[in-house]
Amino acid sequence: MVSAMGIFKKIQQPQTMQEQKTAEEVLRQIELIVENSYDAIIGESLEGTITSWNGGATRMLGYTADEVIGKSSLFLLPPELKDQVPALLNKVKVGEFIADYDSVRLHKNGTRIDVALSLSPIKTEDGRVIGASIVERDITARKKAEEVLRQIQLIVEDSHDAIIGKTLDGIITSWNGGATRMFGYSPEEVIGKPMTNLFPPELKDELPRLLEKVKRGEVIADYDSIWLRKEGTRADVEFSISPVHAKGGAVSGASLVGRDITERNK
Repeated sequence: MVSAMGIFKKIQQPQTMQEQKTAEEVLRQIELIVENSYDAIIGESLEGTITSWNGGATRMLGYTADEVIGKSSLFLLPPELKDQVPALLNKVKVGEFIADYDSVRLHKNGTRIDVALSLSPIKTEDGRVIGASIVERDITARKKAEEVLRQIQLIVEDSHDAIIGKTLDGIITSWNGGATRMFGYSPEEVIGKPMTNLFPPELKDELPRLLEKVKRGEVIADYDSIWLRKEGTRADVEFSISPVHAKGGAVSGASLVGRDITERNK
């Protein structure tokens, strides 16, 4: 693969007409790749002045190249992150590479965009750092999905009910706070172990029989049973089991929601 520096050398140094055309064509292809990249690719001086701005940056942030080149990149950051650019550029000045750094940018319309960025030093032929190349990717959707997932995890963890994940063979894969409060076991004590350990001897065959139905996609609702607490006492439990489907639709596991109904039964 021809390096960018090699291309510039060929253009600057005497060469045949064919070599000149080849070098210019490769350079044109690089320019097209940069301009049409999905990611924002931005060049900056070591003082944070924008020196180049590709089409991906325009699509992501709304500004044209003419609107930003020659300006400080600080206007793209929210007030609380204004110190971020100088701190990162100080690392680039000494030749450091910065990868997958999460930050926030301001769109031209004022909205905030979560970005993951990487910074690379731009060096002269003799190795002197003269600027920074920044590649930014919009991760707003990913951040929102992560926040939704975090909220779901909090809801599951703080639920009054026991919410337990398991394989189709009955091995426990997840164990929430409700299950710990209800039965006394911590997640470390049960995850990776058969759920049949929670059943009294006379009911050991109950769960495998129910899981056979779940494997076929059935939902088991309001099923009454008896489980064993850590201290050995018995708890009347009403539970439901739902199949967990993989992306392709196949049943890959089971989710169980159980409630201690001992007092109610009494």
